[in-house]
Amino acid sequence: MFYYLSFLRPPPLQAPPHGTILITPQISNDLRTKPFEGSQDLYYSWVLEPTGVSRIQSGEAPIATKPAKLTTWRPSSAYKEIPVPVPQNVRDGQRWRLVLTTYAQAYGMSNPESIDLRVSSVGKVPFPVRSSPVLFSARGAKGVGKQEMIERTYLLPLSDESEEQTAGKENFSVVRFTEKTSYDLDKV
Repeated sequence: MFYYLSFLRPPPLQAPPHGTILITPQISNDLRTKPFEGSQDLYYSWVLEPTGVSRIQSGEAPIATKPAKLTTWRPSSAYKEIPVPVPQNVRDGQRWRLVLTTYAQAYGMSNPESIDLRVSSVGKVPFPVRSSPVLFSARGAKGVGKQEMIERTYLLPLSDESEEQTAGKENFSVVRFTEKTSYDLDKV
């Protein structure tokens, strides 16, 4: 069975550009019906949303913070709210996405926020998740709703070559899935 990182309490849609935001991470199966039974270190990073058509079209690499340890997730603390520091040097009006992973560093991984289906170890640890963008505004977040969508990025192999044959090659396609999380899957 595959396990996925997600949010019981997602980041806000809007937050002040200082301090922390509160989230509650979750590790469960894809339908969120079976919680993860072990313990797992969780790391967070922030990714700046590109602005302007030229940056998006150029394929410029996104600006991301270095992963930092958030917590060790355990079933006994599954409902605990956790403060996450806002990105350093965030400016008013910027939009950032919160990324949760199980990797301390991206050592040997070009895309640690992605689910790499080219590797044989896929599924050994819970899959990472990206939040919807959080708007950082000096006006704060009073009366602003909660996020209702998350994103997962999958790296799909483009050939039948083994890991050893494709080492160092960028031989994959990027597929992004956006998941609506605001409804109960048992009632759909």
